[in-house]
Amino acid sequence: MFSAETLAKKLRRLPSRRLAKWITEHPGIVLDIDHEDGFTTETGMAYDVLLCPGKTRGDEYALHTIIEPRAADVLAILATVQDCACAGCADELRRCANTPTQETA
Repeated sequence: MFSAETLAKKLRRLPSRRLAKWITEHPGIVLDIDHEDGFTTETGMAYDVLLCPGKTRGDEYALHTIIEPRAADVLAILATVQDCACAGCADELRRCANTPTQETA
Protein backbone atom coordinates (compact mmCIF):
# COMPACT_ATOMS: atom_id res chain seq x y z
CA MET A 1 0.00 0.00 0.00
CA PHE A 2 1.24 3.45 -0.86
CA SER A 3 1.07 6.33 1.58
CA ALA A 4 2.47 9.83 1.88
CA GLU A 5 4.31 8.72 5.02
CA THR A 6 6.01 5.82 3.23
CA LEU A 7 7.00 8.09 0.32
CA ALA A 8 8.44 10.66 2.75
CA LYS A 9 10.59 7.96 4.40
CA LYS A 10 11.87 6.78 1.02
CA LEU A 11 12.66 10.35 -0.04
CA ARG A 12 14.84 10.81 3.06
CA ARG A 13 16.91 7.77 2.02
CA LEU A 14 17.42 8.80 -1.61
CA PRO A 15 21.03 9.54 -2.56
CA SER A 16 19.87 12.52 -4.65
CA ARG A 17 18.67 15.41 -2.46
CA ARG A 18 17.76 17.33 -5.62
CA LEU A 19 15.38 14.58 -6.79
CA ALA A 20 13.83 14.23 -3.32
CA LYS A 21 13.27 18.00 -3.18
CA TRP A 22 11.64 18.08 -6.63
CA ILE A 23 9.23 15.27 -5.71
CA THR A 24 8.35 17.01 -2.42
CA GLU A 25 7.72 20.31 -4.22
CA HIS A 26 5.50 18.67 -6.87
CA PRO A 27 2.92 16.59 -4.97
CA GLY A 28 0.52 14.41 -6.92
CA ILE A 29 3.06 13.29 -9.52
CA VAL A 30 5.11 10.51 -7.86
CA LEU A 31 3.27 7.77 -6.01
CA ASP A 32 6.31 5.67 -5.09
CA ILE A 33 10.06 5.60 -5.61
CA ASP A 34 12.70 3.01 -4.89
CA HIS A 35 16.46 3.05 -5.21
CA GLU A 36 17.50 0.33 -2.77
CA ASP A 37 15.98 -2.87 -4.08
CA GLY A 38 14.85 -3.02 -7.60
CA PHE A 39 16.41 -2.64 -10.95
CA THR A 40 20.17 -2.64 -11.33
CA THR A 41 22.26 -1.26 -14.14
CA GLU A 42 25.90 -1.54 -15.05
CA THR A 43 26.52 1.49 -12.82
CA GLY A 44 24.53 0.27 -9.80
CA MET A 45 20.96 0.60 -8.61
CA ALA A 46 18.45 2.41 -10.80
CA TYR A 47 15.77 4.80 -9.64
CA ASP A 48 12.38 3.08 -9.99
CA VAL A 49 9.55 5.64 -10.00
CA LEU A 50 5.81 4.92 -10.09
CA LEU A 51 3.70 7.87 -11.20
CA CYS A 52 0.38 8.68 -9.56
CA PRO A 53 -2.81 7.46 -11.24
CA GLY A 54 -3.81 9.97 -13.88
CA LYS A 55 -0.18 10.86 -14.73
CA THR A 56 2.05 9.61 -17.53
CA ARG A 57 5.44 10.31 -19.00
CA GLY A 58 5.22 13.00 -21.64
CA ASP A 59 7.63 11.28 -23.99
CA GLU A 60 7.11 8.84 -26.85
CA TYR A 61 6.80 5.95 -24.38
CA ALA A 62 3.82 7.36 -22.41
CA LEU A 63 4.47 4.98 -19.50
CA HIS A 64 3.40 5.25 -15.87
CA THR A 65 6.86 4.34 -14.58
CA ILE A 66 10.38 5.72 -14.84
CA ILE A 67 13.42 3.47 -14.47
CA GLU A 68 16.69 5.30 -14.89
CA PRO A 69 20.18 4.92 -13.40
CA ARG A 70 20.79 8.64 -12.81
CA ALA A 71 18.72 11.15 -10.84
CA ALA A 72 19.29 13.74 -13.58
CA ASP A 73 17.62 11.41 -16.10
CA VAL A 74 14.65 10.90 -13.77
CA LEU A 75 14.30 14.66 -13.29
CA ALA A 76 14.37 15.24 -17.05
CA ILE A 77 11.52 12.77 -17.54
CA LEU A 78 9.55 14.09 -14.54
CA ALA A 79 9.60 17.51 -16.20
CA THR A 80 7.59 16.02 -19.08
CA VAL A 81 4.87 14.33 -16.99
CA GLN A 82 1.35 15.11 -18.11
CA ASP A 83 -2.22 14.08 -17.36
CA CYS A 84 -3.27 10.62 -18.55
CA ALA A 85 -6.76 9.54 -19.54
CA CYS A 86 -6.04 5.87 -20.31
CA ALA A 87 -8.55 3.26 -19.16
CA GLY A 88 -6.23 2.00 -16.40
CA CYS A 89 -5.80 5.48 -14.92
CA ALA A 90 -9.53 6.22 -15.22
CA ASP A 91 -10.38 2.97 -13.39
CA GLU A 92 -7.83 3.65 -10.63
CA LEU A 93 -9.01 7.23 -10.15
CA ARG A 94 -12.64 6.03 -9.93
CA ARG A 95 -11.66 3.34 -7.42
CA CYS A 96 -9.78 5.85 -5.30
CA ALA A 97 -12.68 8.31 -5.39
CA ASN A 98 -15.02 5.59 -4.09
CA THR A 99 -12.69 4.39 -1.32
CA PRO A 100 -13.37 6.00 2.06
CA THR A 101 -10.40 7.70 3.70
CA GLN A 102 -9.53 7.14 7.33
CA GLU A 103 -11.24 10.42 8.22
CA THR A 104 -14.53 9.35 6.60
CA ALA A 105 -14.45 5.62 7.39
